[in-house]
Amino acid sequence: MSRSILKKPPVLLLVFSVLLIAADIIFGLKVIGAQRTELSSLEDRVSRLRPGSGAASSVDSFKKGLPDANELTGILKEVLESARRNDLKAPAGSYSPEAVKDTDISRYTISLPVEGRYQQIKRFIYEIESSKRPVVIEEITLASGRGEDGAIGLNIRLSAYYR
Repeated sequence: MSRSILKKPPVLLLVFSVLLIAADIIFGLKVIGAQRTELSSLEDRVSRLRPGSGAASSVDSFKKGLPDANELTGILKEVLESARRNDLKAPAGSYSPEAVKDTDISRYTISLPVEGRYQQIKRFIYEIESSKRPVVIEEITLASGRGEDGAIGLNIRLSAYYR
């Protein structure tokens, strides 16, 4: 009887080991399956970004929608008219073109100090942001404040993109 008791633990150990190995194999197969699904998804995304695919065509379509360099004066005129329409003082500004690195797109940067009441500046910013033109507000910094008449001064840096 003592012999049968001694033989059972190795059998239980063997059965437990087999079950543990089987669980490890099943878990590994599930992980490999999930990785294959993720890899397939990433391969699909890469193929859509290749030339001739939908995403690349969208980028080309976006670039074609950008204005030519000769339309920059119209964009600048719209910005200044928006400032005037909102009764803002915009004494002087600076303008500079630059190429956007690693693309065939260029950017025209407009730095414009404006002064007016909060509501006027808020409407001006809204008009710039909702423009159909490719104009982006890059930076807004507080320039000065005048407590007497409630006017505040801001420096606004805008970028207009063109091809």
